[in-house]
Amino acid sequence: MAGKAQAAREYLTTYGRAVGGAGRRGQAAMKEACGVGRRGRGWKAQAAMEYLTTYGCALVVIVIVLAAFVWLGVFRGRETLPEQCEVGNGIFCPSWKATPAAVQLTIKNARAVDIYVCDVICDSRKTDGTTGLPQGVAQIQNCGGTGKHVKSGGEAVVSSLDGSAGAAFCTDDGSTPVGVGSRYSGPVYMAYSEPGAGTAGSARVQKGMLIAGVNPA
Repeated sequence: MAGKAQAAREYLTTYGRAVGGAGRRGQAAMKEACGVGRRGRGWKAQAAMEYLTTYGCALVVIVIVLAAFVWLGVFRGRETLPEQCEVGNGIFCPSWKATPAAVQLTIKNARAVDIYVCDVICDSRKTDGTTGLPQGVAQIQNCGGTGKHVKSGGEAVVSSLDGSAGAAFCTDDGSTPVGVGSRYSGPVYMAYSEPGAGTAGSARVQKGMLIAGVNPA
């Protein structure tokens, strides 16, 4: 009986030591997997460095791109737009000139009929829905058969100095000319008539777009 008890105690002692060793090894493995201890601290530091490196490089790229945009003038708006003149409806303006005193357009007529251009207005104010001209500019009368004759397929130079119902120069407010060295970007209005129109009739109005630097007169 005593022998059996002794054998039982020895068995339990051996089994307990084995279980205890396995438990300690399991705890160590869990600590290593969860980042506890020296190896865990090193892994966290490495992850932090990778995070800072990645986002730091992204920030540097963003700064470089913004600097390039500033250098290219992307944020300067209309000052960087290419100069252009568009009228439409078969009428073109291949060349132009703007000064503090006047605006001058070369009108090319690609329509099937001749036209008579009686006014050119360069004004960026809102368009009046009734007259088709800038707000504050009266409807243009007595345009039939008057003004610059531009034959079908031909071209001619038309200047606001010839007599304009609006401001003779390019303006943003109707009274102040756009200064030398600045750029006008806005509507350009061409008042014209076709052959056979009575001299007392209202002018037809064609609204276009003009982007032009203002040069000395």
